[in-house]
Formats: sequence, structure tokens, C-alpha cells
Amino acid sequence: MRLQLSIAADGQRIPVRVRAVPVRNAEGAIIGAAESFDERHDIPELQMHPNAQAVQKHADERTGVSDEASTRDYLAAALRDYQEDGIPFGVLMIAIDEFDRFRRAHGGEVVAKLLHMIGVTVAKNLRDADFVGDWGESCFLAIVVNCPPANLAQLIFMLKRVVSVAEIPWWGERVAVTVSIGGAAVHPADTVHSLVARAELAMRRCMDHGGNSGDIL
Repeated sequence: MRLQLSIAADGQRIPVRVRAVPVRNAEGAIIGAAESFDERHDIPELQMHPNAQAVQKHADERTGVSDEASTRDYLAAALRDYQEDGIPFGVLMIAIDEFDRFRRAHGGEVVAKLLHMIGVTVAKNLRDADFVGDWGESCFLAIVVNCPPANLAQLIFMLKRVVSVAEIPWWGERVAVTVSIGGAAVHPADTVHSLVARAELAMRRCMDHGGNSGDIL
């Protein structure tokens, strides 16, 4: 029996228990397996990391999520939890496509409203045990618990989709942006720098190919 995350039809992630039962032929040899899926909500494995849970988080009013200092502290604590207790996690770096061009065209006030909209949208589409905060001027960093690469890919697709359809009204117009998302699952030898560097490289690779996409390294 194992734990994994699935994406529901409405885009929300749900934890499920997967039970596998061997299928045997008449001679008793295993020829396959049957799996059953049970949705679960109160699973200890999905609790916040103990060190990360103790981090003091400070909100950035501009973006509606945790400020960059809190994000760095939380990431370092999550890495300690992984090293001490083997609690896995992944990170997603989320950046607005063509940010400089958009800011020149629309101005700082629109940019601020869009950053807030993106930050809140991403946060609302993560679980309570996950985390999202600022990372630089135009980026966000999400830290997601118990999310292997296959699930990171699903999550990237979902977040990219919900951000692309979100918009803000501005002087009679509807303003929207797309994002590039780079993901990385934590490795045993990772430092904060190496983990973030992989996510950033994946994100920039998406931007180089036109944006509005996601990648994992």
C-alpha cells in the first residue's frame, strides 16, 4: 500500500491510498496486479514538516503571500526535515512571462495587482501543508510536501492553467498574464542553492521556449 496524490476534475489535488493485489494464474505465478484507490484526507504523511512548521511566516501585503525572507527560512527548514526525517518535497519557481515588457506597457500599479492575484491564486490551489512565498521581484516559490516528480508535473500543468485564466479589471479592460514554472524534487545531496538553481534553470528554459509552460529538472 502506498500514498500518492491525484488531480481531481476541478484541479484540486487529493491524497489517495493505493492498494496493489497480485493476480496469479492457475499455476500460482504472478501475471499482473490489481489496484484500488481510496481517497484520504487525514493522513499523517501530509502534515507540515516539523522544522518548517515552526518557521515564523511574515506576509507581504503586495503579493498576499509570505515575504522572501520567510520563504528562504521555510525552504531551509524543509530541507532540514528531509535530511533528518526523510520527509520529501518539491519546489516550483513561478515567474511572469515577459515581465519587463509588461511593466513598461502597463505600469507598476497593474503589475502590483497582478502579482497579488497570482500569489493568492497559487496559494489557494495548494494544500494547507504546502507553502508559497515571494522569490525576487517577479517570482514566487512554492514548496510542496510529498510530491514526486510525476505529481509535480501535474501540479505545474494545473497551476499554469488557473493562472492563465485569472485576470484583473483595469480601466475597462481585462488584463492577464501567463507564467513559466520550473520544478525540482529534492535530492539527498541538495542544498538550498542547488535545489533552487534546478527549479530556476527549468523555469528559464520554459521562458526561452516562449513561456506559458512548465518543466522539471
